Amino acid sequence: MPEPGEGEVSVDVSHAGVNFIDVMARRGDPGYVTAWPFVPGKEVAGTVRQVGPGVSGLVPGQRVAAFTPSGGLAEVAVAPAR
Repeated sequence: MPEPGEGEVSVDVSHAGVNFIDVMARRGDPGYVTAWPFVPGKEVAGTVRQVGPGVSGLVPGQRVAAFTPSGGLAEVAVAPAR
């Protein structure tokens, strides 16, 4: 289970978008991937599962939409709180 770090939240994902970057990475274009293996999913919506240190204004259970560095095509994703 991913744990949020400083300034991050974990999100129980209910919906995930397929971003252009995800498509290009899936095609194998290395210019769109920061590291391999690449877990797609740049856009998510769901509810806050856990709040990391230094985060204020968000609470578990709150509905959110977020951009993730990657990994949004999962049951739980970590995203910057901002």
